[in-house]
Amino acid sequence: MSYNIFIMNKKITILFLAIFLSGCSISNNVAVEDKNVNLSILSGGNNLRESINNYLLSQEHFAWKTVENGKNFCVFYPFNKINEPEIYLWVRCSEFVFENGALKEESGISGPVKLIYPLELSYFDYTEFSYVVPRDGSFYGDDLKEIFPKEIREEMNEQRELILVNLNSELIEQAADYFGVKDFSEIPSSFIQRCNQDSDCITPFNYLIRSSCPYSSRCVDDICEVVCNY
Repeated sequence: MSYNIFIMNKKITILFLAIFLSGCSISNNVAVEDKNVNLSILSGGNNLRESINNYLLSQEHFAWKTVENGKNFCVFYPFNKINEPEIYLWVRCSEFVFENGALKEESGISGPVKLIYPLELSYFDYTEFSYVVPRDGSFYGDDLKEIFPKEIREEMNEQRELILVNLNSELIEQAADYFGVKDFSEIPSSFIQRCNQDSDCITPFNYLIRSSCPYSSRCVDDICEVVCNY
C-alpha cells in the first residue's frame, strides 16, 4: 500500500491548532544546558519559529548523522508563546533516508525542552541560545518537575499523544518535500497510527490549514490515512 500522507489518531482541538500556528529527544544521562549556537545557520532564519528550528538542527543533542546520505529534520510544539524568554517545547527530530521507495528513520529523538534566550536581542539576530532537558532514568521525574511548571507538565501528559501525532505528520511532510516524492511504498513503522474505526483518526493540523482540498482521515485496513474528499 502506498501512503498519500499520513497517518494519525485521536481528536484534534482548536487550542492545539491555534498554539501551533502562533508555535520529541530522549533526554540525556545528565541534565543538559548548552549555549553553543551555529550563528551562520541562525542568521538565515526570517522569523522566530524558523530560527528556533535551525537552532535545534545545529545542536548535536537533537540532530546528528549516522549515515552519509541521511537528512535531519526537527519540529516542535510550544506550550507557551514563542516570544517569551523561556519557551517550553516538545521537540521531535529525525534523521531520514529515502531508498527504493521507502522512507527510513535512521535515528530520532523526542522529548521536552526548555529553550532560553535574552529578550533584549532581536530574534532575527540572536547571539546566544541555550536549552535544558531532563536526564534519563530515575532522574527524569525530578528534573521534569524542576525544569517545567506544573501546568506545562500537565499539558504534556494530557496532550502527549495528540502532540506526537501532529509532529510526526509534520516530519513526514518535511521529508517528502525534501526528497521530492508524493507517494511512499513504505514509511517508518513508528509513524504509523493504528485504528479500529474512522473516529480513532484525526486530520493533522498541517492538512486542516490547506485550501487545496477538504481533507479528512479514515481508518483503512487498521491504519489511519489522510484522504482528499474530492
